[in-house]
Amino acid sequence: MSQRLSFARPAVKKAATILAIFILVVTMLILIEYPNAIYYLTLNMYMGSPALLALVNGIGQWLQGVGTAIAPLGDLGTSINNALVNAAPGFRRSLEAAGTSLTSPILQLDDAGKYVLSQNIAAWTAAALALLYSAYVSSRSYRRVRGR
Repeated sequence: MSQRLSFARPAVKKAATILAIFILVVTMLILIEYPNAIYYLTLNMYMGSPALLALVNGIGQWLQGVGTAIAPLGDLGTSINNALVNAAPGFRRSLEAAGTSLTSPILQLDDAGKYVLSQNIAAWTAAALALLYSAYVSSRSYRRVRGR
């Protein structure tokens, strides 16, 4: 039985790698084609799970209590928070500008165009990864185990 598992281990690793790459490509395509997906996913998680919302609120209250108990730490946290709050609108505008310039042509495609684009990206990704993997395998040096 252990010999069968040792022979299957490389195949399982390859299948897991291919599955992980496929999931990554699908996730990236969903985020490119539907940029509001992260917002709605987070919103639905908080609305659908009161325990998660309570956990996040509890962690926030705990951190606020720690900041109140240790005054210098609270002042540091407040200054970091104020800096982030002041920088957030500009950061969002820059991301929206970059995202709009990159995703507006994709968002204007019809369903067939999005399908063709996703198939093309998946094919190019698979081909590039196959070439990279074959170059990696051919560059490795094998050691022969004595006694086999």
